Amino acid sequence: MWIWIGLGRAVRLDYRTKADMPQPHDPWCDHCGYNLIAADLTGRCPECGREVQLSLGEDQRLATAWERWPSVRNVRAIVHQLFQLIREPRTLFFSMPTLTGQSAAHRWLVGSLILVGISALPIVPAMAWVRNAEWSVDLISGSLAMALVWAVLSCMMVGIETAGIATFSRMRGHGVFLAAAAKATCYASTLLVVWVFFGGLQLVGFVGWGDEFLVHTMRLGVSRSQQMLLAGALALPHMAGLLWYELTVYRGIRAIQYANK
Repeated sequence: MWIWIGLGRAVRLDYRTKADMPQPHDPWCDHCGYNLIAADLTGRCPECGREVQLSLGEDQRLATAWERWPSVRNVRAIVHQLFQLIREPRTLFFSMPTLTGQSAAHRWLVGSLILVGISALPIVPAMAWVRNAEWSVDLISGSLAMALVWAVLSCMMVGIETAGIATFSRMRGHGVFLAAAAKATCYASTLLVVWVFFGGLQLVGFVGWGDEFLVHTMRLGVSRSQQMLLAGALALPHMAGLLWYELTVYRGIRAIQYANK
């Protein structure tokens, strides 16, 4: 549990320095980053043709419904944001501010990690079921340990992704600040549930039917070839879930990197 205490403490200390928060800058085109300091609000961006109003208007990038009330009781906002995250991530991130709302994004992350843990709970019982094992204290503790491990790994993925985006984007000279990057990674973290689901499915499949499939159907030995196929089969679902998460984060960063508020 000290891992959770340490992570919680680190999050509370983070985003406290001015350098981590988005800084005031010349107005940019929200789409291409062109400097609009001399542009007419009723005109268009000279670079990409996007309406200046869509980048600098007072009615743009307002706080989302979740950010106005970040609570589990705000079911309507949660469902709407989940739908946008899955179907229209670019639209979602283009509609939210980056200078504010970090606290709401952290609450979303906590909810996502809890969801990840709940999704991982059935993995060990499912393994026991396909092996016809009996319920025991070890089985229950194993389920809890599996949930904790997946949740911690997901939290690590979000942290690594956030730091990587902030670091490499600054190296390119047009940086995404750490607090802004965190909004994209925190909101996209819900998609890590897919990573857990397919990873657990593969684990259960190999525990229940892996040996018989490899030895009798594919006529393979149980040593090196089995280990290689096991590693490859486990990598495929992990890659699929992580790639969806990574792609959504990338689309989110593309949508917030030139945000003006």
